[in-house]
Amino acid sequence: MIGNTMIATTMYWPVDQYKQIAKIADWENKPKAQVVRELTAMGMENKIPQKGNAKQVFDALQKLQVLVPRDGTTDLAKNHDHYAWD
Repeated sequence: MIGNTMIATTMYWPVDQYKQIAKIADWENKPKAQVVRELTAMGMENKIPQKGNAKQVFDALQKLQVLVPRDGTTDLAKNHDHYAWD
């Protein structure tokens, strides 16, 4: 499938990651290269900001509300580090 749509490259992997890739490829009966492409695509989805409209942003923020204390806390903006890390 190498051609106009793919570039051949060489990558160096830590041994433990290579073993994990090989294990996944074995489980899913896929070539290791395909597993790496799929994992890379999944990782890129999380790293590259997605374009969206205001409703999508609002919906995402609503999902984060579960992180807001429900005990009457009123100083969340002032003490966010304390609530997040302590």
